[in-house]
Amino acid sequence: MSHIKYSFARGRVMVNRIVRETFNIQMFLCPFCSSTNVGLCLGPTLQCVCLSCEAEGPAVQNNNRDDRDVSAQFKAIQLWNHRGDKAP
Repeated sequence: MSHIKYSFARGRVMVNRIVRETFNIQMFLCPFCSSTNVGLCLGPTLQCVCLSCEAEGPAVQNNNRDDRDVSAQFKAIQLWNHRGDKAP
């Protein structure tokens, strides 16, 4: 059974529930629309995306063409979850 559950305009997406099961990490809500409908877009470039408003997180180069570069996937998720310090 494939871990890919959604197709996005640019490629295949690993949805948040599968990310949670695979990496034991919860993806944050979209910082723009607060949607929980977020996932990891797989391909030569990995990046987290909001499937509601199409916001994109920072891109990470995938070192393996077969979408199995787990360290790059995890890095893309960490970048999505990173929120800059808020000014007081």
